[in-house]
Amino acid sequence: MALATASTPEPMDVVAAAGLAPVSAPGLSPGPVSPPVPRALLEELLAERGDLWRGKGETACAEPGLASGFAALDRALVGGGWPNAGLCEILTDSPGPGLALILPALARLGRQRPWILMAAPPLLPYAPALAARGLEPGRLLVVTCQPVLWVMEQALQAGSCAAVIGWIERGTMADLRRLQLASVQTRTPAFVFRPPAVATQPSPAGLRLQLGAMTPNQLELRLLKQRGRSATVKLRF
Repeated sequence: MALATASTPEPMDVVAAAGLAPVSAPGLSPGPVSPPVPRALLEELLAERGDLWRGKGETACAEPGLASGFAALDRALVGGGWPNAGLCEILTDSPGPGLALILPALARLGRQRPWILMAAPPLLPYAPALAARGLEPGRLLVVTCQPVLWVMEQALQAGSCAAVIGWIERGTMADLRRLQLASVQTRTPAFVFRPPAVATQPSPAGLRLQLGAMTPNQLELRLLKQRGRSATVKLRF
C-alpha cells in the first residue's frame, strides 16, 4: 500500500494557494549584509573620537575626574569630578553662580601649566574675590577680544593652559566640536557658558549641565548629558 507523505509547502506555494500574486519590487531586493564590527575594534574607534557620546549604559570612567569642591556634585559626576579633558557646557543666564561653580576646581589645578584663560567674560573678574577662593590672580589670563571661539580654540591647541573658560552667545555644532577635539587632544579642561535657551540643541560636549533655582545659600543644577548618568543636584555654597 502506498502511503501519501505530506511535505511542508514552500512560501511561494502558500502565496499561490491564497490567490495572491507575488510582489515584484525592483530595487528592493536584499543586498549583502555587512559583518558585525568586532567589539575590540569598536572600542578602539570610540577611544579615538572624543567628540562621540556613547550615551546610557556606559558608566565606567577610565580615570578619576577633577574634584569640583562640592561633594554632592562629585557623587553625581562620572569619574567623581569634572572631566580632565573634553568640553563641559554650563547653561546659565547669570555669570556669577556659573563661575563660582568651577572656581574650586580651577584653584586646585596644578602648576605644570599655570595659566588659566578666560575668554570674553561678561564682567571683569574681581581679583580679591578670586584670591579669597584660592585662585591666584597672577595665573589668570583674561581675553576680551572676539571671536571668542577662535581665542578658545587657539588656547586649547597651544596646550599651555591648565584650563580654558569662555562665554559664548552663539556657536555652531562644528564650532563646539572643534573645541571638544582640541580639549581632548591636549588634555586641557574646557568650560563654556551658554544661555539656557540652547538646552534643546544638540552639542558635542561630553558633559552638559544647566543651573536652575538658586537661593542665597543653595544652587540647584541639572545634569543634562554625561556618559551613562543624569541627575538633579542641589549644592550648598
